[in-house]
Amino acid sequence: PWIYLIVATGDIYEDIPQAQAAARAGADVIAVIRSTGQSLLDYVPEGATREGFAGTYATQENFRLMRAALDASSKELGRYVRLTNYASGLCMPEMAALAGLERLDMMLNDSMYGILFRDINPVRTFVDQRFSRQVHARAGIIINTGEDNYLTTADAVDAAHTVTVSQLLNEYFAHEAGLADWQLGLGHAFEINPDVPESFRLELAHALLARELFPDAPLKWMPPTKHMTGDVFRGNLLDGFFNLVGT
Repeated sequence: PWIYLIVATGDIYEDIPQAQAAARAGADVIAVIRSTGQSLLDYVPEGATREGFAGTYATQENFRLMRAALDASSKELGRYVRLTNYASGLCMPEMAALAGLERLDMMLNDSMYGILFRDINPVRTFVDQRFSRQVHARAGIIINTGEDNYLTTADAVDAAHTVTVSQLLNEYFAHEAGLADWQLGLGHAFEINPDVPESFRLELAHALLARELFPDAPLKWMPPTKHMTGDVFRGNLLDGFFNLVGT
């Protein structure tokens, strides 16, 4: 498995040392979270940015700076460190093109994210995801879909079937746009309420379903967040369950 770490300071020059520290600590993939609201900007900002909110603006210069930093870390560590950013929301094709130009390895690219979470016109969303995925296919970029994000809002038991449907739709649209199975980072997460009876067995069953349905896809399996409390002992146990299911 690849270990996926997030940086989200809002300042690309603060993100870089965090990303390099994460790589030295064992991270295989660095994801630079976008500034709140960028998915609703109908243009791509330019230049290096230092003023994002809960994330850093996705720009070509920020992509270039982080890729150069992680190239340096890769050389230092003797292993390749991958870079992820976002193509979801508005400007999906533009983001995909910039990612290809600046040698990103993964992009968040869900076929329905804009419709479900950002109230973006569905026709535009389906056109944009198609074009952006064609670009990702040509560039050899792995896409990450948004089911893990979906699970932070939907109930992971009551809506479990809708998560699987989302994965199937994302797979269909990805294949239709020319992506291969090795490029399908379909999302899933450990988000069942631990107070539910047999919650661990339900998590294991849903994770196994995803793996059996998509045997050749590099699933993006995310840890528990929604049901974490201030109890560090309980949280440590939940994370342990997450690791066990992942194995």
